[in-house]
Amino acid sequence: MTYRAFFLVLIMIATLSPAASVPSKIQGLVFEDANGNGSREAGEPGIAGVVVSNQVDCVATGNDGTFELGTERGYGVFFVSVPANYRAVSSFWKPVNGDSKHVDFALTSAPAANEFSFIHASDTHLSEKTLPRLRELRKIVEDKKPAFVLITGDLIDDALRVPEDVARPLYELYRRETDDFPVPVYSVPGNHEIFGIERHLSLVGKDHPLYGMKMYRKYLGPDYYSFQFGKVRFIGLNSVDYDDLWYYGHLDETQ
Repeated sequence: MTYRAFFLVLIMIATLSPAASVPSKIQGLVFEDANGNGSREAGEPGIAGVVVSNQVDCVATGNDGTFELGTERGYGVFFVSVPANYRAVSSFWKPVNGDSKHVDFALTSAPAANEFSFIHASDTHLSEKTLPRLRELRKIVEDKKPAFVLITGDLIDDALRVPEDVARPLYELYRRETDDFPVPVYSVPGNHEIFGIERHLSLVGKDHPLYGMKMYRKYLGPDYYSFQFGKVRFIGLNSVDYDDLWYYGHLDETQ
């Protein structure tokens, strides 16, 4: 049986979404990027009331768009829960590591209609062999022009039972190809995205820095998160966990 993550869709107006030495707290800013270049310039205001999370704790930005968030209880990733009428410039998440001093998120205005369409795909199992399939999906997106795309695991062919030099290129391929889509692509993992846990086959140790979900977070950011489009909130959930050599369907207490 294959377990995969999924999206939970809630109808609502608004809600709060839930290595190297890293500072215990990091400050940041969520701002309106009028020209879409990813950098804050004169006249680009901060956005109040936007939720930022480390996947454990959530804070809302102040009136000036600033926030402060702890790092000790997270997983090395900050993300912004993109609110209605905005779209993330470049990415809705950022890695947090020893080089992180300030984490900013650029959003651009993108008013959502009361009615909109999106495309949901699953089990892309991406590899060089199956690449034409994902590119066919991109052609459908280019033709149908949805607001965004949801892709729920299994995203890549396999990270469970292969070494790093096999799993990494698959993640890099998935990231490169989905970055090329003309609309935002939101992904959540399935069991195939858990790196190396079938150790008798992968020959990867538990102490590997990308073991388990760490490789996913390095390339694709948070494995559970939310965003809002119009009056609909989309919640991506990671519904697969692992214990020793095995994976199983599970929503952890934090989610």
